[in-house]
Amino acid sequence: MSAWQSYLHLIRIHPVSTLSNTLFGTLCILSSLPFLGIPFPSRATAEYYADKSAHMAEVYNITPGQAATIGGVGRTLVGLGVIYPPTRWVALAVNGAVVLRGSTIAWRDGRPMLPQYGMLGAMAFCARHEGDLEGVEKTIGGILCYVATPKGDYAKNKAILYLADAFGLYNYPNNKLLADDFARNGFLTIIPDILAADPPPVDAFEPKPPGVPPFDIPAWTARHGRDVTRPIIDSVVAALKADGITRFAATGYCFGGRYVFDLAFDNITQVSAISHPSLLVVPEDLHKYQTTSNAPLLINNCTVDRQFPLTAAEQADAILGDGKFSPGYKRMYHEGCAHGFAVRAKLDDPKSKAGKEAAFTSVVEGFRAHL
Repeated sequence: MSAWQSYLHLIRIHPVSTLSNTLFGTLCILSSLPFLGIPFPSRATAEYYADKSAHMAEVYNITPGQAATIGGVGRTLVGLGVIYPPTRWVALAVNGAVVLRGSTIAWRDGRPMLPQYGMLGAMAFCARHEGDLEGVEKTIGGILCYVATPKGDYAKNKAILYLADAFGLYNYPNNKLLADDFARNGFLTIIPDILAADPPPVDAFEPKPPGVPPFDIPAWTARHGRDVTRPIIDSVVAALKADGITRFAATGYCFGGRYVFDLAFDNITQVSAISHPSLLVVPEDLHKYQTTSNAPLLINNCTVDRQFPLTAAEQADAILGDGKFSPGYKRMYHEGCAHGFAVRAKLDDPKSKAGKEAAFTSVVEGFRAHL
């Protein structure tokens, strides 16, 4: 298979990630032109990069021409590296290091920061809806886990416990993709198999045609009570602590939201986030969170959710909001979204897709602030 045929194959199986990375890589290559004095997309841009090259020449004791050549060649190589899948993450890591270094120097020397902000924004990784998995499955504390590790340097004593929905590590790649995205943002992220290799069928929650019995959700839930699920999480936490993890964040989706609360009740975690949680007892669990936990709490809720309806969200605000919970409380309401949106958004629904991305961003911001 030729390189072109391989690329077309990638577009067929991973259209969004392939095309978005191609666009980013192409923009990187085009951004080399003003470094070389070519007025693209405008003469002002070329003048800005000529001034930037002169400044870099002073910083690194080289000539402006050498600085411009290094900048132009570097942008081109990064662009090509991003487009070519086997070198993509190396290229992104190099680009990130260069942009962060350039931004630090620009800030230090009082240079124009607006272009730097644009490049930093372009570096930001949001929640993906599809793509290649980057983590690995491994056993931690006797439990199967999916582990997503940041590519660059990161805090080795901190980790996110990703407590997944009822599909966990099975049926859909969505949870693993989100774990990878947390790792892209600098967090070691672990998804324990809290379902113990017993996920519901992929169509368990879908309406069945006449004559087809529905999936027995109560029986499945009974097999996965807190007496079964919590020891799984505790085994992973104990093993991670033995490996040097001292600070934990927990993010839970649907089924996993229950256990984010339970960990916070025992003050095992330093910060909590839940998205469309299920199995919570409202308002009792909210009152208990207020009185026993020291972990700041973020709730992502939505319009259509029988497990955590709008009335539950209002009670959360009444109990934890307006400064009543001193460690910190925030709720983000995603209008037009339905239960499951933060993991399995409907890509043909702009509100659902945007809701997933916004929920992910809110969790990253919360963990950066408190973990």
